[in-house]
Amino acid sequence: MEETKVTQAAHEAERKTVRRTMPTQMSRLRVFANSPAPHFESGFGRIAETRMKGLPILNPRIRVKADNFRRWGNDWIGTVTTPWAVIVVYACGCRESWVDVPAGEVRTLELPAGDFPFLGCRDALLGDYLMLSLVSPVTEFEDQAAAEAVAEIALRTIFTVPEDEKFGTNYDTEEEGTPIPPLTPPVAGRKVIPIRAAQTAGPFRSRAAGSSPAWRRERTNDRCWCHHRRPAARAGVPSR
Repeated sequence: MEETKVTQAAHEAERKTVRRTMPTQMSRLRVFANSPAPHFESGFGRIAETRMKGLPILNPRIRVKADNFRRWGNDWIGTVTTPWAVIVVYACGCRESWVDVPAGEVRTLELPAGDFPFLGCRDALLGDYLMLSLVSPVTEFEDQAAAEAVAEIALRTIFTVPEDEKFGTNYDTEEEGTPIPPLTPPVAGRKVIPIRAAQTAGPFRSRAAGSSPAWRRERTNDRCWCHHRRPAARAGVPSR
């Protein structure tokens, strides 16, 4: 009888603990309808003045600056420079579609330039967000302008599709690396109808070891599409 009372008391204490912690856990996720740059600039600024103050890895020439934030799907992505690191931050813009990532775990985000490993972060001041470290420490930067330039260039590169994956360019090649031959000039008085050669069987081409295959899903802002590697050759066929 006594054991039953103890068990019931333990279960009741557990339920109370869950009720107390659930709002705290939910409150860590900040949903941003507008750019989260002011939130992260203010938050990292306070961290620089408290937790990080006096550490030898700090560069006194660099200050906290959150910039370059843009929409990516439902969420936000931008950069933050601090006296100890330059990072890319991925923040929630829609609670329903946000993928929860425990602190210290990695979520791979598929961006135009490739797949990037973002680290899950949970902070009492900043809330839940994902982080990709670009430079740490930043002791070699001469000034603030250099740090901000690195952040801007890095984000622009992340959002740039590699030349060999763009549509409608001359960068498409066969799997063996042979350039696509130009169309043969038409015979006088005849038209040429360009057609695509039938695709041959075989494995898809990969960009690099460990990267996404040639068939991959690209996303940009509110648009998304899927693409496949283009056929290996074209031919001109005279019309009748």
